[in-house]
Amino acid sequence: MAKILSFPGSPKPEEVEPREPALVPSGATDERKPFGFTRVRRTRRGPGPGQLDLFVGSTPPAVSPMGDKLLAFPGATSSFEQALQEDEAGHEAAARAGYQSAIEMGDSTSDAYCNLGILEYVAGNSETAFDCFRQALKEDQRHWESHYNLGNLYFDAGQHDPSRVHYEVAAEIEPGFRNVHFNLALILALEAEYGDAVDALERFRELAPEEEAEAAEELLDTLRASQAHAEARRSPD
Repeated sequence: MAKILSFPGSPKPEEVEPREPALVPSGATDERKPFGFTRVRRTRRGPGPGQLDLFVGSTPPAVSPMGDKLLAFPGATSSFEQALQEDEAGHEAAARAGYQSAIEMGDSTSDAYCNLGILEYVAGNSETAFDCFRQALKEDQRHWESHYNLGNLYFDAGQHDPSRVHYEVAAEIEPGFRNVHFNLALILALEAEYGDAVDALERFRELAPEEEAEAAEELLDTLRASQAHAEARRSPD
């Protein structure tokens, strides 16, 4: 059976670096890797669902001397927002403390659990990360970032069925998030569902910038060849 992960340069799921930063840089598709985790970058009380970068252009905060205390940021209006700024500045301890504080205060609870889950995963605590994402979904069943991140965790664990379910839910809730369509295509191809994999990858190509769209075209050629091969094997002699 042809597999999508036989693409040149494509790693097996267990070969993807487990401590990769949450946000995969542009061009990751050139290495044929699944896209990684995504943090919530705005509070649900803030801008519309299409706006992911609440703090674009803001000045990174100074490092806290204590390392685990939140700093006061101009314009930050909640514990979650302060924790997010610490997170994006790379201050893990302060971000962790801030997300915990937000959860205790009931401030953007599902968002805080989601972002805390990513910190736990990066720290090597996969089971705790699972719990965080599940807690986020208990707070908000339509929290698409947590569905997507759970899909990644299950992908890493080789559990394709639950991974697919969470990717599909995330894609339904936030169809404009292109990374979920790419990862869904990988899962579908691993399950030899090449027609659906082609559909998912075509959706990714439509949403992707030019460089990533060109890489997607190469993958689509391979997928279509795999689909034709599978259909030929099913055809009677």
